[in-house]
Parts: sequence; C-alpha cells; structure tokens
Amino acid sequence: MPVLQCPIDGCNWKSQDLDEAFAAALTTALQIHDRTVHPPLAQPSTHKLKLDPPSIATGCDPDQWSAFTRQWKMYKTGMAITDNVLPTALFYCCDTNLRTDIMRDLQGDVASMLETDLLKAVKRLAVKEESTLVQRIKLNRMTQSPGSNIRTFLASLRGQASLCQYKATCKELGCNHIFDYSDEIIKDNLVRGIADPEIMSDLLGDSKTDRTLEETVSFIAQKEQGKVTRSAVGDSASAMSATCNTQKRPQAAGAKCWACGGPLMDRGMIARPDLDTVKLGH
Repeated sequence: MPVLQCPIDGCNWKSQDLDEAFAAALTTALQIHDRTVHPPLAQPSTHKLKLDPPSIATGCDPDQWSAFTRQWKMYKTGMAITDNVLPTALFYCCDTNLRTDIMRDLQGDVASMLETDLLKAVKRLAVKEESTLVQRIKLNRMTQSPGSNIRTFLASLRGQASLCQYKATCKELGCNHIFDYSDEIIKDNLVRGIADPEIMSDLLGDSKTDRTLEETVSFIAQKEQGKVTRSAVGDSASAMSATCNTQKRPQAAGAKCWACGGPLMDRGMIARPDLDTVKLGH
C-alpha cells in the first residue's frame, strides 16, 4: 500500500497505508493545490547597464590601480556579472601583454580563481611599487596645466596625495588617534602650482590668510571665472567696434549697387535742388 510524504522541506509527516486509487487521487489533488495556492516565487529581474569595461596595463602606478579597482567594482555591479564568469571578465580587463604575463605567472585555471586572488595577481604584475618618499616628491613637483581649471588641478593633487600617507598618530599616552593632514599639504601645493601669476599675486596679497582648502579653491575659481568673463566681454566689444568702423567707412569710388548695378551715391553728399531730375542714391 502506498504511503504519502509531505513535500515541504523539513517536514517528516507521513500518511498511513492508503489504497492505490485513493493515493493517486490525493496526490493529483495536492499537486493542483501546490500549483495554484503556492506558486514558485518570481525571481527579481536583473537590470543590466551597458558599460565599457575598465582597463589596466603593466607599469601603472598605485593611483591608477586604485582608480581601476573602483571602476571595476562599479562595472561588475552595473553589468550584473555572475560569480561563475567574474574571473574571466576581470582577466579581459587587462591588456594583451598583461594577460600574457598572468598566464605565465599563474599555471592554474584562471577562470576558476577567486576574485580576490586574481586581483592580487594582477596587481603584483601590473603595479610598479614606489616608496612614499618618491610619491611625495612627485606631489611637490605638480603644477596646474595652462588652460585647465583649478578644480581639475585639485583632483590630480588629491589622487597623488592619497599615495603619500600624510598621517600621524597622537603620541599622548593612551591616545592612538590618527590625524590626516593631507588637506594642508594639498593646499600648499595648490597655491604653489597655480599657473596664472596674476591670480597667485591676488591670493598671496589678500589679507585673509587662514582659508581652508575649499575656501582657497573657491577664491581661485572665482578669479578664473572673472578672467574668462572679462575676456569674453572684451572680445564682444572689440567685434562690435570693428563692425561700427566698417559701417562708417566711405564707399570706394566707382562702387556699384549689388541689386541694380547703378553707381552708389556718397551718403555724405546733398543732391542739388536745381536739378530737374534727382537720382536717388542707395
């Protein structure tokens, strides 16, 4: 005689011995009940973005590697990359030479590696390690490129300063607080590296000397915007003056009307009133 069991996981209920016909009818009824009353939960739809993959190559510096890892995190989330293909997607973010180096360095199956292990391998082969002192020297040599605005220069300084470890630990007994003084160093290098000497003079000659980094950047940005506006207004005024001068220029001798082909009369002349017929000028 057949015995029916509860289909729910974790439930050990069993029926008594049943007649075969009754058991078959009961099983069919339970299946119908399960499909209509307890349908499977719908899986949440996955929204995938169309994004270009980040890229990494041999010889990058720590700042470039940091930017790559942040872009990779956003890329794998936006593209909804599943765990089984994630190592392959990461591998093909590397350029051709770096992929070759990885295959030589890792003799196992790259496609089955953990993401963290593959990232460590890529970093080991791609990033050229430099001491903190070298990074600080690079920061101190940075200057604003002509034509770029001050906030673009600030972003470059922040990226480089993140590699310089401008941090200090309090030496008071029992206090292990870590101070980050990057902003002060960035502000000093920002002022020193300003491309426009006129703006630098305005900043150094200003009576307010205790500005924060953001206040300093805002001050410089306003000066830059003022110079751009002044230049635009000056160009417009020059163009208007040139137009006026052209309009006041006397007509060349023998010039003809473009419409009828007749001679043009100088607008400064007055027609003689004793003429029987007056030929109107243009």
